Amino acid sequence: MQPIGSEEFLNQMVETLGIIIDDIPKVKPSVF
Repeated sequence: MQPIGSEEFLNQMVETLGIIIDDIPKVKPSVF
């Protein structure tokens, strides 16, 4: 397994956070 670059790592984190944020309204619609 080769180490991934920080830019690729950040892109993956942003993508994961985007998925989590998309799931939040289903769990807590009152927040949005």
